[in-house]
Amino acid sequence: NGLIPIIVDEAAHKVLFDFVEEVPNAEFTVDLASQTLSFPGGSVTFPIDPFSKACLLNGVDELGYILSFEKQIAAFEERP
Repeated sequence: NGLIPIIVDEAAHKVLFDFVEEVPNAEFTVDLASQTLSFPGGSVTFPIDPFSKACLLNGVDELGYILSFEKQIAAFEERP
């Protein structure tokens, strides 16, 4: 859906909300690869599950991830 929930600690949350109050039209940039949320004058890092990160970076969901192993699955199924 193009949305990624970002969880930050309480201190970072306060910094972000204070910044938005000062600059209501501020633009934020999310860099999923480096797990960084950047804004003018600062940045914060955020955690993300490695599997979810890999799926998002590769543009696949859980099924797409499994299907990427289609050849290995077929080879396994052909074994006696």
